[in-house]
Order: sequence, then structure tokens, then C-alpha cells
Amino acid sequence: MKRLKLWSRKMFLFQLLILLLLLVVPISVTLLQKHTARVQAAGAMPYAHGNRMYDGFGNPLILRGAHIESSLVAVKPYVTPTELLAGQHLTSATFNIMRNSWNMNVVRIATSDYIWKAGKNAYIATLQKVVSDANQSGLYVVLSLHEDLKGGATYGENANRLPSPLAIPYWQAVAKAFKTNPMVMFDLYNEPNLAGKTAKTLSNQDWQLWLHGGYLPNTKILVHGMQELVDAVRQEGAKQILFVEALNNSYETFNADGTGGNFVHDSNLVYSTHIYFQDIIGRSPSAWDLATGSLYKQFPVYIGEWAFEPNAGYAIRCDNLTPDQAIALIDSFLQYMQQNNISWTVFAFTIKQLFLDYTNYTPTRLTVPSGASPWTCPLPTPIVGDGYVVQQYLLNNPPG
Repeated sequence: MKRLKLWSRKMFLFQLLILLLLLVVPISVTLLQKHTARVQAAGAMPYAHGNRMYDGFGNPLILRGAHIESSLVAVKPYVTPTELLAGQHLTSATFNIMRNSWNMNVVRIATSDYIWKAGKNAYIATLQKVVSDANQSGLYVVLSLHEDLKGGATYGENANRLPSPLAIPYWQAVAKAFKTNPMVMFDLYNEPNLAGKTAKTLSNQDWQLWLHGGYLPNTKILVHGMQELVDAVRQEGAKQILFVEALNNSYETFNADGTGGNFVHDSNLVYSTHIYFQDIIGRSPSAWDLATGSLYKQFPVYIGEWAFEPNAGYAIRCDNLTPDQAIALIDSFLQYMQQNNISWTVFAFTIKQLFLDYTNYTPTRLTVPSGASPWTCPLPTPIVGDGYVVQQYLLNNPPG
């Protein structure tokens, strides 16, 4: 009888185990499938259509995340301790924090073709590792090309900046390396600029140089245009979304001759600019409309960099604002982008910008600690920033 009871008890436990497995395994598989689908974008390339982007499922896609500059884009003697730290933390630990604690879905990573040229295979291999880690954390990656003094370019910071001949083979190499990855997008050239010009004085001839390339005015310096960079990527078979940035950081005079002849020809394109609440980029929706050229009505738009930076050393970015007014400005700008389906990456997911440490990634705040000096602009110490405001917005407005 005791044996029978013992056998019955074992059978009961065995049946209970089978039942639990039947219940738990499908749930686990479903969760795994959902996680995999999110990370791999269902194996399909995101795409642009009308004035929206769509993910691999065909759902509307809004990118919300942060930019990172690191040792991938800075050479000695210009690389800073902040960039060295950022390079050491381009890892799953950081990307997991971005995705899970800040609710971001994209990271924009600055790169340099001059550094790539010095060690092509090693540089691409490093990018592949960084991209893989970010993707596994659930982040899209925007690879952005920077050609400036810090990144190894031979011209000064205040010189004309349009794509050099090196940009073409660089994008061919990058496109070849990532053309099958649906979680990668390409920002073809960071902040193209014509020195001595303002957004208001850019002519149609200037925009044509931005589009098709040619020789810089009154020089023998050959530069490439956005259309040439787009064509270089497409010739490698890469079908990713491509970002092209505004000349002198504004589309205010994009159609200077009224013909609309300055558009880049590509079916998977997003127009981009950067906003730091300064110069012609004021602090109201009407000013932001000038910077974007209101292109969000026709095309997808992406603000590749934006920030409120009391610590940046530029008084024009934060003057005449109290902390409360600064928070209200940021909230207004976030709402502007949300209402117009504009994607964005805030500057920057690095120490003393959005957060204070690499231990807890404690967000910066736009408040002065008790007992410290009053708010001034720029404010070198104590460290203040817009990290907490951005984090709270993302937690309350998940991008997907």
C-alpha cells in the first residue's frame, strides 16, 4: 500500500511537471520570439515612405536615442578624456542601459574616414563589434561620418567642410560590411558647412555644390556632394535608410531658386539637421520650422544632434534662461518633434553630458545643488545637464 501511495505521488508530481512545461515553454518561446524580432527587425530593412519611416514589420518607426563621440572619431592630440572613456564603454553594458533604463531605441555613433584609412580592416572590425553589441541590446545604430580636425582632417575647424575624396571609398567599405544588417543606418556627412556663409545667405549655387560636389569657390579643392555619397552606398548593394544633413545646419534656403532642384534622388532617404537653440535656431516652433525647412511635411526628418548644454562653454546656447525655463524649452522641443513625427538623437550619451558616472549612469539635472553657486551661463561647475528631463520623457513616451 505504501509503495502504491509513493508511486501515485510520483505520478502526480510527474504530471504536474509536464503541465508546467506545457504552460511555461510556449510563453518562453513567445517572449524569445518577440525579443528576437525587436532586435533583428524581422530580418527586413526599415524604409522611408512619404514622410514616415517604417520598421521591418511595416510599423511606423520613430527613432529616439543618443549620439556618442568616442576614440573612434578623435585622434591625438585632440582626443579628450571623455572620448577615451566613451570608447572604452562602447559595450553591451552601456547599450543595455540606453535601451532598458532610458527607453532608447537608437544610438548614433560618430566615425572618421581618416582614422579608418590608417587601419581599414581593424577599424571596420571594431565597428562590427560595436554595432553587434548595440543591436543585441535592441538598438538601431546610425553610423555618422565626421571629417574635422579632431578626426584627422587637414583643414581647420572653421574651414569649409564638404565630403573629401576619401569619403567615397569609406562609405563603400562601410556599406559592404553592413549591407545585410537591417539594424544599421548611415548618416552620410556630419554638419556640411560653407565658411563665411549663414543659413540665410546660402544660394542655389551653394545647395547645388552640397548636392553634386565640385570645386570649392575660388579654390582647386575638389569635394563630393550628397548625391555622390548616396550613389556610392547604393552601388555596394546596401539598401539601408540614409540620412543627409543640411548645409550650414539649416534648410531655410533649401529651394533658393524656387524650382525644388536640390533634392537628393533616392527612395530610402531621410533629411537631417542639428539644433542647439542658438544662432538662427531660436527657441520656438517657428524657428525650428526654418531649420528643418518644414520638410517633415514631405519627407522623414531626423534631428541627429540636439541638446541644452549649460556646461558646453557657449553662452548663446543657454543665456537668459532659468533652470525652470530651460526645462520648459526642452519639453517644448520634445513635443514639437513628437507632433511632427521627427526622429532624434540627443547629444550625448557620455559622462557629464546626459549622465554623471559609468557606475549607475546617474542622469544630469538642470538644477543647481543646494549651497552651490547660483545658475550662470555657461556654467562650468557644478555639472548640470538635460539628462533627467530626457530620460523621463523617454520613459513616458516609449519609441517602440
